[in-house]
Amino acid sequence: FFFQAEDGIRDFCLSRGLGDVYKRQVFPGLASVGYNLQEEWLRKSVNWLLDKQNADGGFGESCLSYKDPHQYAGRGVSTPSQTAWALFVLIEAYKAKYPVREQMDKAVDYLLNDFDRKNDWDDTAPTGTGHRGLLYMCYPVYAKSFTLMALARYKALKFRE
Repeated sequence: FFFQAEDGIRDFCLSRGLGDVYKRQVFPGLASVGYNLQEEWLRKSVNWLLDKQNADGGFGESCLSYKDPHQYAGRGVSTPSQTAWALFVLIEAYKAKYPVREQMDKAVDYLLNDFDRKNDWDDTAPTGTGHRGLLYMCYPVYAKSFTLMALARYKALKFRE
C-alpha cells in the first residue's frame, strides 16, 4: 500500500529523503497512459514542485532531506539532473493546462545558462542514495542524458504551439 503525503506523492513511507524531486516522475508516467492529470493529489504534487524552484530557475535537493524532510525536501543547490526531472513534470503539466509556463521556461533557462557557464552539464551535488546517512552518489551521465532528453521534449512542445 502507498502512503498519501500532504504534498501529493504516494509512497511506501513518509520520509523519502533525497529523491522527492525525482519521484514526481509519476506525473509524466501517468500522462503517458492517459490518466486524469487534474486529480487533486496530482495538483498538490505539481504545486509542491513549483514551490521548490530555486531563484536561478533550477531544482535541487540536499542530502539533509533525510534528517529533516520538512525543511529540506526538494530544497538544495540546483543541479541539471534534478532540474531536468522537474522539467519533465512541468512539460506534462503545461500540456494538461496547468499554469506553469513561466516556471517551465525558467527551468530551461537554468539548463541553458548552466551549460554556457561550463560548456558541460555536471551535477555539483549528489543526486542518488546508496545508503541514506552513509553513502550518496553522483551519476556523471545523468546530468547530460536527462538534461538532453528534457530539452528535446521542451523543443518538441514548442514546435506544437
